[in-house]
Amino acid sequence: MKKYIKSSRWYYREPMTEEELRSLETDILAVPGCDKVEIDTHGMEEMGQICVLPHYGDIHFDDSIDRYASVAKYSREQKEMLNNVLDVAKKHGLTRTEDSIEDYGSCYYIVFNTNKPKTDKFDEY
Repeated sequence: MKKYIKSSRWYYREPMTEEELRSLETDILAVPGCDKVEIDTHGMEEMGQICVLPHYGDIHFDDSIDRYASVAKYSREQKEMLNNVLDVAKKHGLTRTEDSIEDYGSCYYIVFNTNKPKTDKFDEY
């Protein structure tokens, strides 16, 4: 069980352990369409944030169907992969920041908070 420290707005928790990061990486790699994931933890100590870059190299245009259907299928598969990655992160206790999700052409760039927003239900510290 994680220990949380009270502050005015957030419950700060200890940084994610190597084991938790490996588990997150393994679960993201299990998402269909994701062939590689990079996790940047440089902001975890100071800001309580990590950056996740899931690569979607397994998603390709389908040349066997017409061009517009191929683009629609490609976009749908990318969106499904992104939603699945967000679901995995949520299961690991991560919350999205207000930063937009960037599409780098081969991967997404997503910033997550590892800390919990303060709520009445969350009274452990």
